[in-house]
Amino acid sequence: MSELNTSAAITPAAASPVVAATPVTTGADEVNDLILTRLAAVLGRGYVIEHVPAGGSLSLLNYLKIDPSEETVVIATNVASRAAGHEDLLGVRVDEIDTDMLALFAPHAIIARVEEGKPVRTVDPVLPARVVNTIRCVNPRCVTQTEPYLDQVFVLADKNLGEYRCEYCSAAAQF
Repeated sequence: MSELNTSAAITPAAASPVVAATPVTTGADEVNDLILTRLAAVLGRGYVIEHVPAGGSLSLLNYLKIDPSEETVVIATNVASRAAGHEDLLGVRVDEIDTDMLALFAPHAIIARVEEGKPVRTVDPVLPARVVNTIRCVNPRCVTQTEPYLDQVFVLADKNLGEYRCEYCSAAAQF
């Protein structure tokens, strides 16, 4: 066992040189890659969606009109991510997916098409210019509140912010 020499006094001038600390990696990206690969292997075919806001995968399934009791669905929730802190990963075995709706509720999502158990290509979601009967207007004075036969229509007001406004009263959409 080595002993610590406490007899030598260390002065600021005689102090040892500063050693740069190497950053400790959490391995979040490596874990996400592993999860993506495993999700793709389990699904066989379909889509894997990354960068879903943490806790939002079940709501996203609802908005995409995917019924987990009828389709194969794999969800990883609250996964560590360097970019977002935490995120959900979602895998679904379906032939097609509405990427516009996905962009509406998870604008930073990355969608990987899975074939034969491997991710083969990514699809970039694009915000739709117009959304019908997906978002409800919260303005109590909007005509859609009193006329139930009218469609709830929202238009993209600001692409950079992802802001939608009611076509009838211009109220901002609330998700």
